[in-house]
Amino acid sequence: MVIFFRVIANPQVGSGHVFRSLTLAHEMHGNNISFITEHSDKETVEKIVDGQFRIINEKKESIIDRLLSEGPDIVVNDILNTEIDDVVPLREKGIKVVNFEDLGVGASYSDITINELFETPLIKSKNILWGNKYFFVREEFENAREHKSSKKLNAVLLSFGGIDKLNCTLRAYLAIKDACILHDIKINIVTGPGYLEFDHLKKLTQKDKNVILSNTPGVISSIMEKCDIAITSNGRTVYELAHMNIPSIAIPQHDREGTHEFASSKTGFIVLNKNDPQSDEISRDISNAFQSLITDDDLRKKLFLRMKNYKFDDNRKKVIDLIIDK
Repeated sequence: MVIFFRVIANPQVGSGHVFRSLTLAHEMHGNNISFITEHSDKETVEKIVDGQFRIINEKKESIIDRLLSEGPDIVVNDILNTEIDDVVPLREKGIKVVNFEDLGVGASYSDITINELFETPLIKSKNILWGNKYFFVREEFENAREHKSSKKLNAVLLSFGGIDKLNCTLRAYLAIKDACILHDIKINIVTGPGYLEFDHLKKLTQKDKNVILSNTPGVISSIMEKCDIAITSNGRTVYELAHMNIPSIAIPQHDREGTHEFASSKTGFIVLNKNDPQSDEISRDISNAFQSLITDDDLRKKLFLRMKNYKFDDNRKKVIDLIIDK
């Protein structure tokens, strides 16, 4: 079976779309798999895929024609909002089309659209599946050791995706560094392949003995195993943290992340969504929320127990079966 993953990765949307498609591609061994992306996203996509699969780069206006010429059996669109022209020409040729995280007009025209990051349906269409029961973690989490509740805090994780255009990583670090020194808490900072401020952050943290800075570490699950709490954006990472039972502070980086409803006090998160992620107020809010998280054992235990209800490793097979009709 010939399967194409159409993906995007840039400072505006991050790199999670490529990682999601890459996880699915790994599980579909035995098929002829390729990735296709726009010229503007080529560098980031190639860095993440790292030679594991064939990648085709095309002008945006030429991608559908190129896909049709390749003759795939299935096209998986992980490009955010699609248009009718992204879907219908493929389906008219008998190609199955599966979309992810799609609130565009094209979402209703696919065979299946999977909107796992949105708990409340935003579009009325029978082909669209909603909510965390369709979210799946990457393979690395299958054997990861889940966090156990403990009053002793050893480390905090800071992770804001593969690109972190707003540089929330630096803002969060500066907001918590003094408290971490005071309470002897290590700071594990994980940035992604598209993070442009890595060298600046490295220079700022190089004298801080309690900071461990990683860029494209490969397996974030092994770092999460060492962390008791976390501060993150409101994307896919919140599900991974819930899967690992790590009470966390979630900060939506843009309006779309603000519509992701999974992270809440009911699922084990403190969500800071009142202010612009670049404002001075959010720095104050991060500091205050972090103080509560590290000093209030009862709060942390409550968040931990709420997270224990969520596990996302079995959903991967469910989603793959939907894609290839097993």
